[in-house]
Amino acid sequence: MNLPIHTIAAKIVTLPVMTFARTLGKLDQMLGDPKASTGVAACVLASDPVLTALVIGRANAASLQELTQVGAAMGVLGLATVHGLVRDTLPLPRDHVGPIAACWALANACATMCRILARRSPVARAAARDEETLHVLGLLHDLGTVAALLHFPEPYARACDRVETGEAAFHSLLKEELGCSPGKLGALWARALNLPARLTNPIRMHMRPAKAESDLELTALVHVARILVRACGYVVGKDVHVEAIDPATLTLLGLTQADLETAIADFFTEMEELEQFEGTLIQVR
Repeated sequence: MNLPIHTIAAKIVTLPVMTFARTLGKLDQMLGDPKASTGVAACVLASDPVLTALVIGRANAASLQELTQVGAAMGVLGLATVHGLVRDTLPLPRDHVGPIAACWALANACATMCRILARRSPVARAAARDEETLHVLGLLHDLGTVAALLHFPEPYARACDRVETGEAAFHSLLKEELGCSPGKLGALWARALNLPARLTNPIRMHMRPAKAESDLELTALVHVARILVRACGYVVGKDVHVEAIDPATLTLLGLTQADLETAIADFFTEMEELEQFEGTLIQVR
């Protein structure tokens, strides 16, 4: 039986923040070392959807300006405060490491694709204003699945089991089992973390961009980016269905089929370069 939305919203407010112990260890070491590069720490943090949401949300609570960049958020809070947030974050339980790793892979792939698509869409680029915001948009788009997996495991598992039978798409089944779709669940969590509307609206509406009432271009961009990377194999668990791209979003963004094909080629090139770079870092260490 699904839960009333007010019960879900109340639980969301009290959700603990959890991520990989290895990430927390890296950041703890970097932020505690006065000689460490702040830029490198920001890059590590910006690869983690939950820590990114936490830091940007906390900075927005302390700022009069809307913040959508990890670097700017760290500047507002100061390294000592960011370090404190990292130390207060819990390590993931061992049985969640695999599923959450898939969520993080999808998130970072979508972040990369958002940046790539925006190079061919002046409308999206103007709406986001900068590349770091484009990255964050893609990174945070599926916070709802993360919340469901970590904090509502039974409804999540039932929805996944029903996906295997081909009943419907995961987002529809989670709404039936939990009482809240991934988009709405993610938006509830984003608001609880104090994320700005520019980031929250695409989280909620990226599955249905035509119904978005604001931030249309950014929601459309995330919609297209998510579908493209899922078609490239970046999926979470049993949720492997790839939706059709809403044609209206391509018109809104000024993108063509040829643009999508080029974007996929650029995506694979960039992901390969990133893997080579990370491999070099591991060898150096």
